[in-house]
Amino acid sequence: MHEYYAELGTEVWEEEVVPQQITNNIYLANTYAKLIIAQMQDYISAHGKPIDAPFYILEIGAGHGRLSFYLLENLRQAFEVFEWPKRWLKFIMTDISLKSLETWKTHHALKPFIDEGWLDIAVYNANRDSEINLVISGQKIKTDSINKPLFVICNYIFDTLIQDAFQVINHRLHEVGLVIKNETQIEKGDLKEYFKDAQYEFVKRPIDINYYPESPVLNKILQAYEVECENAAFLMPLGAFQCIENLRKFTQQPVIFLVSDKGVTDKSLFDPDEDPDISFHGSVSMTVNFDALRRYTELCGGNCLLMGDKGADFQVANFIFNADYKISNTTYAFANSLSCFSPQDLFDICYIDDEPITNFKSLESIVNILNLAEWDPNIFYDYHEQIIEKLENNDDITVSVEHSILNGLERAWRFFFKLEKSQDLAFAIGATLYNMGFNERAIEFYNYSLEFFGKDKDTYFNLTLAYQALENYTKAHEMINESLKISPKDKAMAELQSELEV
Repeated sequence: MHEYYAELGTEVWEEEVVPQQITNNIYLANTYAKLIIAQMQDYISAHGKPIDAPFYILEIGAGHGRLSFYLLENLRQAFEVFEWPKRWLKFIMTDISLKSLETWKTHHALKPFIDEGWLDIAVYNANRDSEINLVISGQKIKTDSINKPLFVICNYIFDTLIQDAFQVINHRLHEVGLVIKNETQIEKGDLKEYFKDAQYEFVKRPIDINYYPESPVLNKILQAYEVECENAAFLMPLGAFQCIENLRKFTQQPVIFLVSDKGVTDKSLFDPDEDPDISFHGSVSMTVNFDALRRYTELCGGNCLLMGDKGADFQVANFIFNADYKISNTTYAFANSLSCFSPQDLFDICYIDDEPITNFKSLESIVNILNLAEWDPNIFYDYHEQIIEKLENNDDITVSVEHSILNGLERAWRFFFKLEKSQDLAFAIGATLYNMGFNERAIEFYNYSLEFFGKDKDTYFNLTLAYQALENYTKAHEMINESLKISPKDKAMAELQSELEV
């Protein structure tokens, strides 16, 4: 897994090989921002405003960087509302891939935050590295070098780290080992194919309860499972424990982990006798045992906040270590955001089998879905063709729905983060505005499309239509000529050219 992400970098998301939408959306970023601000308020209530050093936010495995951008945008807004100086905060994106860092440095959405001094970047492996060397500032973070609370974002990370598998059979603990049967036959050079071609099986053997000689805390968790469970299969997120222990060394102040992942939060949800479930999606991932992480946190004297819906496949959790003050604001913010509704619910509402819901009776119904999703750019893009279809069919658009769409389009563009090569958000917004009769605004976004996604005959075709609607025939002819340079035999553009020449 380390080799896979280190070698391919952001390519796995640009080509849409590895799924990312459920962990990189506006709803989750809003939730994280609320929790960070609430925790800062808790700290300030107890210790006063920071003077000598900022709060650090460290994102582990930031990958493509979309969540970082969403979170930074939310925090920017919060700091403006509270009139807090930007020097109070330092955001650090990390990844094991040097390729990712090179992408971040010049990315249109991230570069302004780098230029402002809010954002720094680093290559960092949370399981192995004892220092973080920041690329932009040249600063080095090492043991006890941070003297303010440290926030750590682990978004879809723990499921890809080292796991130990166990099974309790009649209250007896067994180790579950993984054997790749065709290891010598598969080529490891092509990591895109390696995981898909691997054939594996599991072997089980009874073990002593003191499985981890250097970690009494983990042994206590195993012992509890053996006593409390008659038959249960579960994972121990060893890599997650290592990650937490390493990061806690950077400060003696509170360390606040914000974690989202597919997982299980209660021992009652363990399968009684199933083998570990391995998901294949370009790379591989496994379910995270949030119940074990809760027990670990509490045994270390920390606080744990978990979602109200324990049965959700996707979980969000807040693990807090070393807090010597009340966390009332944090606890309320978490309960307010995640007691019932979660990112999983949002996507279950918006999608069926990964496809957007169709057969809406009205344009207003689609807009209501997007309002609920806070006009997340990805979700809007998946729905924009349905909006355009309703507009083309002359569905009645009320003043309130029109304002909702205009407000939503503005919000979607505010959070535009270029990643997927196939997702031209600017074109989608432009086409929506054109079908609403806002031709000048549509032209603005079609030009954004050319800027971010390159010259395209369809974009020039739509620009021609928009200029035609404005009776700017000179610009319309210019756009036709640009389109014909790309596709000289395009019949639709030839017909439009003939129409203009009449």
